[in-house]
Amino acid sequence: LLMCAYGRNLGATEQHTMRVIRSGDGGTTWTYLSEVPKPVELTQHFVEGVMSPAGGNRVIMMVRADGDWIWQSTSEDNGSTWSAPTRRFPGSGRPDLLRWRNGAITVVCRDVVSYMRGITESRQGGIQMRTSRNDGLSWSTKEVPLMWRGFLYTAMIETEPNQALIVIGVDEAAGGGVSGIHSTYIADGSAITPLGPIAS
Repeated sequence: LLMCAYGRNLGATEQHTMRVIRSGDGGTTWTYLSEVPKPVELTQHFVEGVMSPAGGNRVIMMVRADGDWIWQSTSEDNGSTWSAPTRRFPGSGRPDLLRWRNGAITVVCRDVVSYMRGITESRQGGIQMRTSRNDGLSWSTKEVPLMWRGFLYTAMIETEPNQALIVIGVDEAAGGGVSGIHSTYIADGSAITPLGPIAS
């Protein structure tokens, strides 16, 4: 098992770094494995990383950093070393990754444009979704399939081939403090879900 962990050493004052810890006993104990190199142009903390296996020994990591940007780093040795992170696309909030059974990988996060418009104008903001079909080398153009005002974070799990349940935390009150949990389905292509069909 691999897990992202971010922060800084006790007593240190530098910006947060992103590290990877590993468990070989099903999560009972964890040990340090590696650290993602920090780009010199980064002006804010590395926070809220998420990983997904890709082809072979490849693991991809998406990280929220430097304002409203999602960065990507790639490991070709199961997380022991990492490439220099690069900015992939505008986005906010903790991203989430899902590797479908067909090998595609989907990332979701806040859509910056509609989310910020929703906060400032008390309107709905969107969840942006992109998919890679080449193990994270490139990503599809942005889709904004779901709209909620004050969308916080998501989690996804594939429940049937080409069909995934997505759970969304939503800030229900304009001033914060009240969150609701919502769920729906997304599909990679067409799918019949418990809520009805999804067309490709």
